[in-house]
Amino acid sequence: MVFKGRSQFESNLWGGNKPMYRYLSLFFSILIFYGCDQSSQTPSEAIRIEEDKIFEGTIGSICELIGYQSVKVQGYSLVIGLAGTGSGDCPVTVKKNYLEKDLRLLKEQGFLPGAYLDLSADEIIKHSSTAVVMVSGMVPAGALKGDRFDVEVTALEGTQTTSLEGGRLLRSQLQIVVPGYRGRPLASRPTALAHGHIFINPFSVKQGEVRKVDPRRGVVLGGGRATY
Repeated sequence: MVFKGRSQFESNLWGGNKPMYRYLSLFFSILIFYGCDQSSQTPSEAIRIEEDKIFEGTIGSICELIGYQSVKVQGYSLVIGLAGTGSGDCPVTVKKNYLEKDLRLLKEQGFLPGAYLDLSADEIIKHSSTAVVMVSGMVPAGALKGDRFDVEVTALEGTQTTSLEGGRLLRSQLQIVVPGYRGRPLASRPTALAHGHIFINPFSVKQGEVRKVDPRRGVVLGGGRATY
């Protein structure tokens, strides 16, 4: 049996009761739109939207707090005690602006080994038992004064230094490196100190493959110390 007409409910809902039809249409439209919008949101977007609501009307709505991260520090220094594998090569700017001043200060403070006490700064730099190096490290986020960290020691490019094996890093002052300035230290005062014996890993591995060890690059394990 087929009914050609509509029931009274259908007539009221879809035909006779137009306001109800409009309300239901609006309800389903909102439901569909809201459901699709929610399903397309990633967890990070949902968190961001919630944060925007929380910080609305505060300074947090227009800026973001950063800084709780590791900080790179670096400086120039000398490795001493090499068995003739060092070199006297040194850029003039590094020699004048860093090494000569540091060597004089180390001598005044009693940190310069006896074998070099009678030598001038220039003679120490040119000695075959020394090598000019770049010292760098990452001070952990939230580090306290005195906290230790590893530092990497690398012979400068263009020098004749062949190996840092058996050497010892002189007491070195390290400064914060500001990103975007070609790695140039810009801090007004040293942020960390570093010194100690050079360790060169004879079994250097990268991404699961053994690679050739570079004797011009080493690490001072725990050799860095935060000063601020």
